[in-house]
Amino acid sequence: MEANATHVPGPTVGRPGSRNRLTADEATARIDRYLSDSRAVVLHHRRVPGSRARISHLVVGPAGLTLVDSHHYKVPGVKIDARGPRRTAQARSDLVKPVLDQVEEVRELLAGTPYAGVPIDGALARSGDEGPRVLQDLNSPRVIVSGVRTIATEAGRDGDMDPGRVQALAQLLDDALE
Repeated sequence: MEANATHVPGPTVGRPGSRNRLTADEATARIDRYLSDSRAVVLHHRRVPGSRARISHLVVGPAGLTLVDSHHYKVPGVKIDARGPRRTAQARSDLVKPVLDQVEEVRELLAGTPYAGVPIDGALARSGDEGPRVLQDLNSPRVIVSGVRTIATEAGRDGDMDPGRVQALAQLLDDALE
């Protein structure tokens, strides 16, 4: 497997050049570019067998896994505040739930493997790159809400996994995901 180059073209989402939207190909190119000098491996446009949900990008880095959703966060007018993603007066938990579900599916996939204890974060990619917002409660994984550059930096950060273990986990996921 070639590091940072596993890419299956996906459908274009949104209008190219729109300030509120990223296309699937734009997000893919940005993640690959921002992680090109890291020890992280990126898998793009994957699906957990038996699930209809697609994982936009899965980053396997020295600090663990980060599942990046770059296609559910396309709603114009969404604001991020201390309470999380919001549109007008309503909280947008419907944007966070799919990535949390994907984190749980990947956690179940890794159960019973040597990688069962690897930390798994979720991320919602925005078109802008303002500072990250991290949503987390005591019983759930972190969800980073930020631009692709910030998410890539966080996903590729240093951690406990050596390069061989990162590659082995990436290969296991590459084989297991459709």
